[in-house]
Amino acid sequence: MASSDKSCLYFIKTNILVILTLIGVVIGFAIGISVRELHPSADALMWIGILGELYLNVIKMMIVPLVASSIISGTASLDPRFNGKISLVGISFILITNFFGTVLGTVLCVVINPGGRSSQLRPVSAAKTNIQTQDVFADLLRNILPGNLVAATFQVTMTKYEIGERIVNTTINGTHSQDVISFIKNKNLGTSNSVNMLGILVISSFFGMATAATGKIGRPFFKFFYAATEIVLVVLEKILWFTPIGVASLIMKEVAGADDLQGNFMRLGIFIGTFMLGQVIALFIVLPIIYVVIVRRNPLKFFTSLAEPMLIVLATTLTSIAMPESLRKLEGPYNKIDKRITRFIVPLNAAIGRTGSCIFLSASCVFISQLENQDQNAGSIVLIILLVTLMSFAVPSIPSGSLVTIIILLSAIGIPPEAASLLFAFDWFSDRMRSLTNIYYQCLTSAVTYKVCKSSLRSICDDGKVGLHDDIEGETIIPIVDENNKDIEIRAEFISV
Repeated sequence: MASSDKSCLYFIKTNILVILTLIGVVIGFAIGISVRELHPSADALMWIGILGELYLNVIKMMIVPLVASSIISGTASLDPRFNGKISLVGISFILITNFFGTVLGTVLCVVINPGGRSSQLRPVSAAKTNIQTQDVFADLLRNILPGNLVAATFQVTMTKYEIGERIVNTTINGTHSQDVISFIKNKNLGTSNSVNMLGILVISSFFGMATAATGKIGRPFFKFFYAATEIVLVVLEKILWFTPIGVASLIMKEVAGADDLQGNFMRLGIFIGTFMLGQVIALFIVLPIIYVVIVRRNPLKFFTSLAEPMLIVLATTLTSIAMPESLRKLEGPYNKIDKRITRFIVPLNAAIGRTGSCIFLSASCVFISQLENQDQNAGSIVLIILLVTLMSFAVPSIPSGSLVTIIILLSAIGIPPEAASLLFAFDWFSDRMRSLTNIYYQCLTSAVTYKVCKSSLRSICDDGKVGLHDDIEGETIIPIVDENNKDIEIRAEFISV
């Protein structure tokens, strides 16, 4: 009995935020449905959602510090001089799988259309639609390389239109009619008050690569942004404890003010099915094919050999927590992957490998844009794919980190972040599903890298502490894996070598 009580307390302790968030979801729905019957005014809805609005504001406040610091420190820590082929193969495979997840989620959501484009959609004139596609691509290129770094933190370049209307009288078989035709009188380059996320990502990557190339000179710059990343993550972890209150407030406002509540729930259910279809395709179709074609071994045994890391991820939603067990299984009797591969690739993958998260992020952006009746064309779809692929390298390694990223992405594409409140209702489930896909693809990267680089592995002395590093004036950042700690703690330290 005592053992079961301890297990129960441990479960509650490790999942307390999830439990509180679920309680917040239930309270939000219950109060929202009750208030909806009273037909609240716009002012009443504003006060109902004020706590959720403040919660989102605090998260949005952390957008630029989080993205800039994590991208700079992340790219600066990748030294191609260390086992160059291993780095090239590993990073390339991670980039490809992240991009694949993004495209898969986007395509599924566009094809299935869970947002259900309703009859409330405002008509868009043909003239505007035809020109808008090319202008979206032009704006995309302008925002990739902004002319002002400071302005990129709060402004995004976009083409603005001056729409005119003219009345056309027509007579057909004696019947007179008047049609109002919209046309573009003029267009000019303007700005919108939003974070230029694409520009910040690209510029931060440039600074990170330059930092790695300068070696000794760039060391203080790197250490500053490495510390900044850790500080921002600590702040975010504290902010996320207010998630139950923020979620309850946002859901209350959305439910109380919804015109078609039943339709929204139906669309959310279809979206969950779309998201799960993407995870199933990635995990049980694409992954086994890649494993068979490249590694040429039985994928079923690969799945079963990673059962323990999988269970850890399902319990904690953090792939970094499962890192010690992943290393043990990948280096174990079945997989037999060289530790020089695993102890570089596994920490790297835990930091930037996000196949499952990319499926969720891209599908969520398309779904929310459908709910908001946003016009979806080739330009907007390409923008979502590019942003999600790049942002996958900056997803915070914290529970529900993808929800923070969704708020960033929605702000970047001009959609109110409040529209994502429905996604909080099932995040406890989606977080585990995308983390499960993440861990398997992270382990797959080690297997693929070992297969490709096996013949060219150089002989090095290994003291059992090898990992992702950045060689800056003889200092190396190495993830230290402490397998003796019962809580399975992962910590990063500066170690002189």
